Amino acid sequence: ILLECGYIAKLFPKHEETAYMEMLRALLSGAKTAGFRASVCKQILKASALSTKKNTTLLHCILPALVQTIQAKEAVSSGSTMPLLHLCAASLVNLSAGDPRTKEILLEGGVHSACLTLLKTKEANVVLAALLLLLNLTKLAAHRQKFLAAGGLYPIVDLLMHNYASDLPDRRALLSALMGVVGQLANDEEARADLIDRFPVVDFVLYAFHTAGEDVEYKTKCLCLSLSLLWLFARFV
Repeated sequence: ILLECGYIAKLFPKHEETAYMEMLRALLSGAKTAGFRASVCKQILKASALSTKKNTTLLHCILPALVQTIQAKEAVSSGSTMPLLHLCAASLVNLSAGDPRTKEILLEGGVHSACLTLLKTKEANVVLAALLLLLNLTKLAAHRQKFLAAGGLYPIVDLLMHNYASDLPDRRALLSALMGVVGQLANDEEARADLIDRFPVVDFVLYAFHTAGEDVEYKTKCLCLSLSLLWLFARFV
């Protein structure tokens, strides 16, 4: 209760953010129940959203703990842990946004394996958080190659295949993020060839475009991805 109400956070001055994160890391690593781990992760998510400066000590402190929590066997053993996985992934999204040091630390810590674990849950909120994390982690060629080397392309295509025809409004955010990841992966030559030659990705995206109704923003994303794939294909043929 003291943790969730923010009382403990107030005991740490602003300049002692690293000490607070270290305490949260220790609590997360030692927690015995998914409920308590989720409570700790809520505070990590809140702190990561408020943090404007991310020092290396803080990042090395908290990032591995979040990745390990996602990869723990008990984390995906039941539906009751989905909120925990979502909180971990959302925290990683906040921490990795625009920060190259965070991305390198995550890559060293096997974050791509954690992302694939999140994608396999099929839980919409968890999958969306994983996709937003991948948007942060696949901007650079070297980072894309590591994700692809970890076998990341096929789960992404499979996810698109099973969701492109959905007309549920709450799936639009997921599909938008998914198309963003596909677009970034398409900058890799081998991945691009697979996306166009081996999988009917362009057909999926065009179908999504034609069934998007009056959602102009979503239709624009569909069209941009289709044109991007075709332009890249024509450019490198």
